[in-house]
Amino acid sequence: MKFLSLSLLGQKIITPLYLVTVLVSFVMIGWLLNGYVATQTVCIGTLAMICYVTWVGSGAIALASVWVVGLMSMAAINQLWLHDLPRPEFRFIPMVLLANWLFALGVVWLLGKASDFLRQRYVSRIWAFFALMCLVVIGLVSGWQLYPKTLQIFFPS
Repeated sequence: MKFLSLSLLGQKIITPLYLVTVLVSFVMIGWLLNGYVATQTVCIGTLAMICYVTWVGSGAIALASVWVVGLMSMAAINQLWLHDLPRPEFRFIPMVLLANWLFALGVVWLLGKASDFLRQRYVSRIWAFFALMCLVVIGLVSGWQLYPKTLQIFFPS
């Protein structure tokens, strides 16, 4: 009986944990998109890829990973990295790009797993899709808006 109650408690904790983690992750993704001066095409393509991963779940991780690798490759080729930050020493830029790339791939994996989890827990696939998309959009917009404010805090002019 005690095992059953711990299992139910774990299920009640996992759903909010997934949702909060998705929200915080997409705040960071929005922050990074603003930092990399993402064009409207990149933002729309990213949002389309997010919709696809949210709808399909883990099965879409491979295609979304190709999108992330392509974006990070273009950022490296065009030297688009966090435009307003004071330039670090050149040797740190590849590490920053690698960290951002790994973070973005982790967020893709998290979104796929969260989508699968919500679709298994709740009857309506549409409810799970719209709940995750609302969190994602709120996170992206918040992160985009936070970028200039965080720069003022850490790098006052």
